[in-house]
Amino acid sequence: MSTKSLTPATRAFSQLLNLAHANGAMPANSLQFALAWLAAPTLASAQRLEGVGRLQDFLLPATWRALAAYLGESEQSFPLGYVHSKSVESIYAEALSIVSGLVSEHGVKGWELMDAAWIYSGQSRSSDYGFWAFDPELCDLAVSRLGARSGDEVWIPFDRVGQLTIRAIRTGAKVIVSYEKGQSQALVRLLLEIEDNPQARERITFCEADQIADKLPSGGPSHCLVAAPIGVRVDQIRVRSELEQVSTCRQLPVAPSDFNRSDPWAVATIWPTVRECGVFLVPPSLLFGLGQELRLRQALMFGRDGNQVSQVYALPTGLLSNTNLATSLLVLHAHTDPLSVRMIDVAGQTIDGQQRYRFGRDIDVAKIESIFEHDETLPAIDVTVTTRECADADYSLMPSRYTRRATHLAGERRPLGELLAADVLRSPVSSKDSFATSIWEAGIPLLDRWRPIEGGYEKWMRIPPRRVADFQLQADDIVISVKGTLGKVGIIGHGQTASNPEPQDLNVIGGEGDDRIPKGSACVPSSSCIALRVNSSKILPKFLLLYLRSDDFKRQLEALRVGAVIAHITPASLLSGIMVPVPSLAEQAKMVEQYEELKRLEEEVEEIQTRMREIHAGLF
Repeated sequence: MSTKSLTPATRAFSQLLNLAHANGAMPANSLQFALAWLAAPTLASAQRLEGVGRLQDFLLPATWRALAAYLGESEQSFPLGYVHSKSVESIYAEALSIVSGLVSEHGVKGWELMDAAWIYSGQSRSSDYGFWAFDPELCDLAVSRLGARSGDEVWIPFDRVGQLTIRAIRTGAKVIVSYEKGQSQALVRLLLEIEDNPQARERITFCEADQIADKLPSGGPSHCLVAAPIGVRVDQIRVRSELEQVSTCRQLPVAPSDFNRSDPWAVATIWPTVRECGVFLVPPSLLFGLGQELRLRQALMFGRDGNQVSQVYALPTGLLSNTNLATSLLVLHAHTDPLSVRMIDVAGQTIDGQQRYRFGRDIDVAKIESIFEHDETLPAIDVTVTTRECADADYSLMPSRYTRRATHLAGERRPLGELLAADVLRSPVSSKDSFATSIWEAGIPLLDRWRPIEGGYEKWMRIPPRRVADFQLQADDIVISVKGTLGKVGIIGHGQTASNPEPQDLNVIGGEGDDRIPKGSACVPSSSCIALRVNSSKILPKFLLLYLRSDDFKRQLEALRVGAVIAHITPASLLSGIMVPVPSLAEQAKMVEQYEELKRLEEEVEEIQTRMREIHAGLF
């Protein structure tokens, strides 16, 4: 638990969790048990349960039955009848002591337990609710970007842990919480009791998904706040058909039925029903992915109603409980700037897969608010781009594509793709056929050396003999890593055959064990790499190698990095997004002389290092 969470109330919450957990309670019951006891003082003082007017009444089984009925839960949701180390009475007595001590010392106001699920997951306990808990700062940012005010209607589907709901109700808005039939809302309702705000209780409506069409205001809610399940198939979302029946106030040129993944489906289903603003917690893949994600982005920016994408936030990892998935916020407005989108990159991920946190490890919500309130801009963090720029970049809404792009590039430049003699060469599909050909893979361990790649391979694969000529690398092909560790490069040496390898270069006869290991030096790109076949009438291969190992290239590459878990760069974005300086061939040839010197120096360094190791190994 972070130091931010260490208050008297959260310490009591942790003690109650530990009490339940130590006595055999399942995770869901532990969390409900702790929140129910912390809601008990308010429930008792307000006499919301029949016959319950004192905190001590929560020692009685009848009180827990009344609480289950009050929350619309089954009686089995709360009693810990299956514990094994203590009696239920003893556990309840200890819980009463914890809560009584908290009330006597600190009262019942200002307990700030709306992030109880996050605190719970921070203690390394998994939840069986099927949804993640969220970092409190992520919730603060989402609600602040929603901009709901008193009197607005905010629709919040999918919020099982209450973090978004309680924050939204504090804005003064009317909140509609929808959930699937049979799904427990105990956590949200208990948090609402702990809030102890009579006005808030009057502004919140709970309803099952099949009732949502009747509960939403005429013309649709003014706002929505949506953290849909991430990365699941639509047919696994039980409320799908009910939500798709809600009437819409605008039309997108796509339909919910066009999507089979939860992330684009949730936006296409819920956003058209909303009059003003929607905030969606989405995975980064929705911002740059092809297929259905691309169709959704096109619809949101260039549909009949014009651009509806107002802001996009790329966020760090570690904001969801029990996972390292990265997240993003997509902010939609019905009446936004028709020609521009504001991009904010808080993620700080770089091409080497590391995190360079822009505001420290947490989100600095106050700083982001300051950017908007004072119309600030922070270099490499905040930029406003046109929708046409997005369209030219494959409709990408990934902030890093724009915040990290290299500008003011010196000299004459041409797109990398215009300098190639053929399409990029990718890794072939491995074959399990017993008569397949064995061939080496040129991968990341061989890259970022000045000497050409002519051996030293670590891995090999098997492919059909007829496909060898299609994938085999030739002399002066440039190999570049595009997945995992990005931007490492190497050049294939003249020891490779041009095409159609001789029989002695490959093992073309089926065999087992060492008999399948390639006999020659022919190779293909590994699965983490692609190869570029250069048009030498436009650019010399070794000159291009020099450029691809430069800081200028790395700066451009930063903007093209995508991938929430494993970094990657699409070949299409690499060929169109990298602008290469192209001096005359004579000038390139002069620079290639520097390449030859670099290669010689690298060889000398390796010889020295080898000799040093030999001397060290021979000592004493």
